[in-house]
Amino acid sequence: MRFLIWLLLMFLGAGSILAGAYVAGIIPFNTKGAVSQVQQMAEKHITAPPPLRGPTEPSGAVLTAAGILRETNKHRAAAGLSPLTANAALAVAAQAKTDDMFTRQYFEHESPDGDGPGDVVEAAGYDFLRVGENLALGNFNSDADLVQAWMDSPGHRANILNPGFTEIGISAAAGQFISNHTWLAVQEFGLPASACPAPDPNVRTAFEQAKSESSTAARREELTARSTEIQQRYDEANRLAKDANEKINRGNSETNRGNEIYQETGDESQARPHWEKGKELQTEGRALYEQAQQLQSSADRQRDELQRQRDQFNAQIFASNAELQRQANEINQQIRTYNECINKFQ
Repeated sequence: MRFLIWLLLMFLGAGSILAGAYVAGIIPFNTKGAVSQVQQMAEKHITAPPPLRGPTEPSGAVLTAAGILRETNKHRAAAGLSPLTANAALAVAAQAKTDDMFTRQYFEHESPDGDGPGDVVEAAGYDFLRVGENLALGNFNSDADLVQAWMDSPGHRANILNPGFTEIGISAAAGQFISNHTWLAVQEFGLPASACPAPDPNVRTAFEQAKSESSTAARREELTARSTEIQQRYDEANRLAKDANEKINRGNSETNRGNEIYQETGDESQARPHWEKGKELQTEGRALYEQAQQLQSSADRQRDELQRQRDQFNAQIFASNAELQRQANEINQQIRTYNECINKFQ
């Protein structure tokens, strides 16, 4: 009868646990796609050819802003271009440039302080898309003579005949420059910012704010850390299951050995130590097996909850990305309209 009992124990409990796989990964929240699709706005453009030096001998002529504008527009008309319109802010900028060059005795587009044509016109209150500056120093015979000298210089000619300019400010003044009494003339060409509809800055601001607020790095790291913890539980459950199987197998071996001895000798006293050892090992193995099952069940529940949170998290990500992409599309449309407008003035 005891032989049958221990033989039965030999078949109990042997087995293993199929522990869970790694939980599904967190889909990363990626706003870079939306950001990278925001196009670049055309930059402000400034053309400033090397300053023109003219005759040094006195001519007795008087140069005027009105005459220079008239001669400039004659050349534009001859080239089939629209006339330039006098602009008060550009005129202020041209006068400021002339005064500064006389005061500080320099003849360059960039002042000793590093201010260039763009800085000069902006200081005068002119918001621009394109700016060009022509400078001349010398005693020219007339307004026509001065403008012709500019026309004979490729860079200055390009400014005068640039279809991208619609406005101009002009200054011409006589004074002492270094050792000569001479004239300084300045043309400030411009295409005002109002010529093309600028993208609404509020749209870009809202986009950047939404992008910043949608940052999910902390939440993603939290879910990833929990995923790692759950996998560690599965690993521990598998380790316990492995130990359980080893003990059960060893217990079965001891029980089997006891049965063999009993069959061979019929002496229960010789078989009993093996039966008892087998029973002890199987009891320990089953206890480990139950621990492993409990740990796996706990990990399964945590995994399911994590996956639910992951799905919710990813749904929020997709919704945020969709909104960011919508805003990026709106910005891009405005930028395309803006850039296409500027290109018409090339």
